[in-house]
Amino acid sequence: MLVAGITSKKDLARFIIQEPLVETKLSLAGISRISEVNALYFGVGLCNGVPMLSAGLPVDVLSMIFSGEQLDVPKHILVADTHAITNGFDAQSVDRLAGQYQETLQRAVENLGFSGWKVTRSSEIDQTPIYRELLRIIEASHDYIRRELADMRWFNQEHEGISK
Repeated sequence: MLVAGITSKKDLARFIIQEPLVETKLSLAGISRISEVNALYFGVGLCNGVPMLSAGLPVDVLSMIFSGEQLDVPKHILVADTHAITNGFDAQSVDRLAGQYQETLQRAVENLGFSGWKVTRSSEIDQTPIYRELLRIIEASHDYIRRELADMRWFNQEHEGISK
């Protein structure tokens, strides 16, 4: 049974230890760097290392949503559309798939009766001055990785979020 309401770091740590869907060691290390739980964020990519866009949402997204619903904080899902474009995919195809993902994810959380979720595309945030500055200062071996790092920093700055 899902019972949302985790608001403290202590309760979140207890949930991480008890929930088999959560990578315990990495998750506990991640929350050790925050003072309190203010928001949740995770990203959903549109490509997976093969020379084609993904055919559909991965089923593990549901486990992230169910786990996230335990938190009584604002929750954000980022659909990484501009990230896929950096991998050379056609912008129109990416836009179409990102729209499908965004609609499906938003409908899923609503149909499950969950609240406090916002599904956003990276193209909605990556032109903001703060995000542009993050892209300018972050160095990485590939633009996709640079954008993933910028996403995490942006969500931490804008929403005091914790990431997957």
